[in-house]
Amino acid sequence: MLQDWLRMTEVGLTIEEWWRLPRNAAYKYEYVDGKAQITPRPLCVDVVLDLEGFRKGGDRVKELEVRQLRKGDWADLPKVMAGAFAHVAPFGTMTDAELEEAVADCLRVTREGGDGELLRGACVVGCDRHCPIAGAALVTLRHGETTRRAKTPLLTWIFVNPWMKRRGVGEAMLADVVQRLREMGHGQMESVVCTGNSSSMAWHWREGFVLSPRRNWHI
Repeated sequence: MLQDWLRMTEVGLTIEEWWRLPRNAAYKYEYVDGKAQITPRPLCVDVVLDLEGFRKGGDRVKELEVRQLRKGDWADLPKVMAGAFAHVAPFGTMTDAELEEAVADCLRVTREGGDGELLRGACVVGCDRHCPIAGAALVTLRHGETTRRAKTPLLTWIFVNPWMKRRGVGEAMLADVVQRLREMGHGQMESVVCTGNSSSMAWHWREGFVLSPRRNWHI
């Protein structure tokens, strides 16, 4: 689980330097005995997308193919995910070795159903002749809070190979996921955004996600 990999970082600083540290909403900042203690503590919020009202934006990357995730793709996902999140809160405080282990663990949990039942028919990867795995979108089914609520698709992970960023890969994968979920009869999809991850927050708003009134929580 991701929370098992979140580590506090200590840095020796003067109190003046500590006050000048840039702050990120994904971390808690404390100053103890001449050291800055920076603890990952990202506040995450639920967002929701109306599948029927979704309108695909932008042009797909030339030669990009979006297809359903295959069993053999799982071995390639950790490297792509590690590259995508290497400088993103809260992964950014990890060493390279910790990051590789953390993303492999997160993907294992998702694959084994720890984030909810894996909705295999809606999990996709993007690829082209230059990049076998340009990105991936993994969808699980989130259980309703009461027996009356149906299970809701959750965009558990979406990430893009750093060499393919800002080329519409994420948008293309999302559009494909939306179409697959529509065909399955779903009307909404949820996602979770860490408030310290400004690029993710902006991407979700741009694609039409809005804040869910249901809940928010700390990882």
